[in-house]
Amino acid sequence: MKKQKSLIWRLAAIMAVLVLLGGCNNNSGDDGSDSGDAVTVNGSQPSVDIMKIGDDVITSAQLSEYMVITALYAGVDLEKMSEAELEAHRESALEAIITNTVVRHYMETLGAESLTPEIMNSVEQIYTTIMSNETLIDLARNGVISDGTLQMYIAFCQYMDWFYTHVMETVDLSDNVVQEYYDNHRDEMIRTMISAAHIVVGTIGEAEEILDRLGKGESFESLVQEFTMDISTREDGIIPDFGRNETLPEFEEAVYDMEIGEIRGPVLTYLGYHIIRLDDRYVVPLGFDIVEFYIRDILVREACNEKIRELRQEASITHFN
Repeated sequence: MKKQKSLIWRLAAIMAVLVLLGGCNNNSGDDGSDSGDAVTVNGSQPSVDIMKIGDDVITSAQLSEYMVITALYAGVDLEKMSEAELEAHRESALEAIITNTVVRHYMETLGAESLTPEIMNSVEQIYTTIMSNETLIDLARNGVISDGTLQMYIAFCQYMDWFYTHVMETVDLSDNVVQEYYDNHRDEMIRTMISAAHIVVGTIGEAEEILDRLGKGESFESLVQEFTMDISTREDGIIPDFGRNETLPEFEEAVYDMEIGEIRGPVLTYLGYHIIRLDDRYVVPLGFDIVEFYIRDILVREACNEKIRELRQEASITHFN
């Protein structure tokens, strides 16, 4: 059960970034207006109704605030987006609001009796986790996001977690089904491994000197022995082979983007400036025991997506000009 719960949390995290979170109850105040100062992403404009989903009216102010929240969780800066990027972000947020709302409507039809103690505990944890995000709370405290929108965002996460748990109960996750999925997708059950070497130094000047001398034909190994601060690779710079999430993020981002035989740098990490050489990239198959719970998560998410498509087709959705 603990492993299943971790899958639910992973789905919530995936939804937070990829589905672009919106709110659940899209009526912030008693009259359907926003309960706080609205933020318009692209210029100061009055809030207008832009969409109706069932009985829920969505306003442009709410959409702007959703865009601020989703940008925060995606790690992007709205102020640096081009007009085309802003428009794409806006459309994605609208799509998320539709999904969010139809899921809420569906879950409300199930009634409170379907809220098990486990689900109640999970939604309480979601509330606690979100309210511990200081950046998000500061946005609400400073009026960038209204209190109504913040509560809608929290409700979205809670309803989606409930929805995932509900759908999971309808999916056949027997060992035979999971094994069959594994057998039919063996080519996808792989891990990309990296063979690389590096020279790490303390200053940008040293890094530039190494690159210059490499360009003039000096061997990588000789420069490792002369410069590197990494005692464990002082002989030849060769690092033990590694996969994703097994090294420093900046180092990983660079090396997975390189061509075999390429030398790149300087790449800055907290250890210093790295000159990296990519020696090889290869894949290894992942055993069933490693991916079993990942496959169960895939099966549930596929069922969730299918149900969401069905709910969206059945929903009454009106777009206002």
